[in-house]
Amino acid sequence: MKVVCVTSDKYRNILGSFSKLFNKHWSKDQEVDILHYKKPDIELPENFKLVQIGEQSGWNWCWPIVPYLENLQEEYLFFCMEDHFMFQDMDFDLLNRAEDEIKKPNIGKIMCHYNPRINREDPGEHYNDDFLIWNLPESHGMNRGPHSLMASIWKRDYLLSILYTTRTVSEFESRPIIKDGRYTLFPKKHFVYPQLDACRAGKFNECVLDENFVGDHGEFVDDSDRKIFAQAQKDLNNTRDIIE
Repeated sequence: MKVVCVTSDKYRNILGSFSKLFNKHWSKDQEVDILHYKKPDIELPENFKLVQIGEQSGWNWCWPIVPYLENLQEEYLFFCMEDHFMFQDMDFDLLNRAEDEIKKPNIGKIMCHYNPRINREDPGEHYNDDFLIWNLPESHGMNRGPHSLMASIWKRDYLLSILYTTRTVSEFESRPIIKDGRYTLFPKKHFVYPQLDACRAGKFNECVLDENFVGDHGEFVDDSDRKIFAQAQKDLNNTRDIIE
């Protein structure tokens, strides 16, 4: 499956930690395209390919991504942001089942982020043993699922349909949901892509470095990963000390 990660000028140097965690918890054999504006100041592993998409503009985040997606041959792709850090090993059986589902014509997107709070509120219609169908009403305050930029597997044309009609991240996630008859699925039991937010609102999410950190969705940072997360904090502040 094609894996694509978008970075910003501000966050581009945390890609060093992102890539270490990705290769540890997913695979160093999985190729990743990094869509960037300014080139990161750090070296990335061989399986990470830098793709320059233009200059960053605060009012237009979406459109520079469009030509890249238009030129892809793949019908679907895994799409995430650079601050979506992995915190545990990938469940490849679940990932493979998700990939089987995204190939079906009635599926437009599969959210890879598990949110037990949403599951407890039961907004989803049963789809199968692994996934629910997202069906929150648009008036619901948590209804960003179909347009959320949390790590997801997208049909390429569905992702493009939103990018064509928006410019900023905020517009992308808040615009009226595009309904084309296809379902958005979300995990019923646990993460497809185990992720947590390393940064929020332009700052490092420092609470993830707490020894007993447990996120709202069950996220945690293993002792062996905490040093990598701490490096991201330094890199975000441009104080790089290379981890050998």
